Amino acid sequence: MLRASCLITVLLLLFGCSSSSVKPGKPNITSNPTGASVFANGAHLGETPLSKNLYKVFPAAWKNMVLQATGVLTFKQDGCKDHIIEVNDYILSQPIHAQLTCTEKAQSHQKSSVPSEKTNVEKNKLAPEADTNASVEERLRKAKNLHEKGLIDDNDYQRLKMRILQEL
Repeated sequence: MLRASCLITVLLLLFGCSSSSVKPGKPNITSNPTGASVFANGAHLGETPLSKNLYKVFPAAWKNMVLQATGVLTFKQDGCKDHIIEVNDYILSQPIHAQLTCTEKAQSHQKSSVPSEKTNVEKNKLAPEADTNASVEERLRKAKNLHEKGLIDDNDYQRLKMRILQEL
């Protein structure tokens, strides 16, 4: 009887651990720049941002007397250095983000190849961030000006301000 209850407990724990932590519609694999191809052990998963249950992609196996997920997640994009992440249970338990190292030519090509169907207000929202030749102070001033004119709301202003400051 004791053996049966121990076995049931172990099985319940194993099934509980295998559930997906991915919320529907919320990407758990991202990259900067976006649109990078993602490969799991060489198999193409899609382009970032991407929502996948990586526990199904990297099933657990025995390694050094421990049952854990293992493998390699590779991010590829033209003009960028491949970004490789060795996968383990800890990596799979949280959102994965790859910061790709790209050439300036690749970054400028990606910006120019994206079709723009933005309204004037949306273009003005991006102006302080997109003007990389301007100083941080000038870009912050432009963002504040847009906020004061009512062209961007409080949340957009705070996000834009944080993005500009993170480049310091």
